[in-house]
Formats: sequence, structure tokens, C-alpha cells
Amino acid sequence: MFLRDDDRFDGETLFVLGGKSRYFVPERDERRVRNHFSRVRFETIAESGHNPHFDARPRFAEMVRIFLTGP
Repeated sequence: MFLRDDDRFDGETLFVLGGKSRYFVPERDERRVRNHFSRVRFETIAESGHNPHFDARPRFAEMVRIFLTGP
């Protein structure tokens, strides 16, 4: 699925990235994401690959829990 240029979501958004993944390149991709998600927060799990929800499930779940409920 591709986003149209005018697609926007202004709610808080969490992107959890795998530090070993080469799919997301901050210099190239952060600006593109921010164009669609104005209140995005990027978090990286350094030891994870492209699928942090599999590679680092406990840390991923903790990040999501904190995002949804606070520390």
C-alpha cells in the first residue's frame, strides 16, 4: 500500500526500527515519514534486524507499552 502525497495522520505515532536493518535509511526516509506522520517518534532496537517484533520481542513489546501507557 502506498500513501498519497496528501495522506496525513496527526496523532502520536511510533516507528520501531531494527538497528541492523538497511531498509530504513534515516537521511533518506525520516523526512518522507514526517510528511505523513507529523508527530512521529522513531525508536531503534540496535541488536534487531528488519523485524524487531520477532528479533527482539520483549524489548519491542516494552517500547510499545511505554508508548501507549507512559513510563
